[in-house]
Amino acid sequence: MRRTPFAPVVALGLIAGDFSGVARAETPSSIQSPSGPPLPSGTIPVSGKPFAGALPRRHEGRTLVWDPAFNRMDAPEIAVTSLSVGIAVATAIARPLQTHWSGPILFDQQARGTLRLSSYQARLDARDISDVGLAIVTSFPILVDAIAPYPSRARRCSRT
Repeated sequence: MRRTPFAPVVALGLIAGDFSGVARAETPSSIQSPSGPPLPSGTIPVSGKPFAGALPRRHEGRTLVWDPAFNRMDAPEIAVTSLSVGIAVATAIARPLQTHWSGPILFDQQARGTLRLSSYQARLDARDISDVGLAIVTSFPILVDAIAPYPSRARRCSRT
């Protein structure tokens, strides 16, 4: 048995239906708009000023100009940026050294054996805790900066 979708049937019924009993916002053409000429049929007159009337028009006002007293980049910034770009390019181009290491060094095996959790499930739990901790640490500044100013702002506003 095939089911007919409900939304298209309702939309078709609304489009093709008879709306003779539905109230319409018709305005007779004899009503004058505030600016003078008669309003077309179906138009609701607007009273008062438009909301955007007090907003500045496009391209009005001062143009944005760089303050010449503020240096864009000083010598230390140029040096650090150049050094950073040089290191990034060199590490992208150069091949890694062949070190020929074959195993752990010094006390790696003892530390790994001591710190490793006993079961696979415990290691999965530690991984999940680490992921949650990372999410909290990275989102904490955003959440605190978004929420923290409001109590002090509320106190300042309530004094006035």
